[in-house]
Amino acid sequence: MTKFKGIVTQIANSATVKGLGTQEQVTNFEVTVALLDYNDKFRPGMSTTVDIITETKDDVLKVPIQAVTVRPKETLMKKPGVEEHPENESSSEGENKDTKKPEMVEVVFCIENNKAVSKPVKLDISDDTHYAVLSGLEAGEEVIIGPFRVLSRTLNDGDLIEIEKKEEETGYVD
Repeated sequence: MTKFKGIVTQIANSATVKGLGTQEQVTNFEVTVALLDYNDKFRPGMSTTVDIITETKDDVLKVPIQAVTVRPKETLMKKPGVEEHPENESSSEGENKDTKKPEMVEVVFCIENNKAVSKPVKLDISDDTHYAVLSGLEAGEEVIIGPFRVLSRTLNDGDLIEIEKKEEETGYVD
């Protein structure tokens, strides 16, 4: 890989999508970059594939992307074993119920005593595999990594879990 420095001068307004509806679907935006250093290998109008680094941070707490999901804030505030009965709930069939969408919170499920424990987190920048964590987790906590469907819908606070570790994947907060 050869590195060149340049400045993004133009970004397309619409995307080019390849492999629509497949697992290989890729969305690209055409970007024009003005090179800062002259190089006689380049010609006007040439195209290439580039990685554009917008920001980097070193020595940050990070968590795998597969560990992050969102949950309604009010479900995180509920106390286990306590049923809630809203005072304003109407039993009349003709009245409209409040259709306000719930506030969603980013969460990570950690492992404590072989049980899943959801922890609200504040996230920062990300790369292809990890999010930087601003708050909500401590270094060394073991997080649950899984399919999005399981983390977002199936897994709940207090669920017993069976730990399965793979050599190439770690579920620890770095």
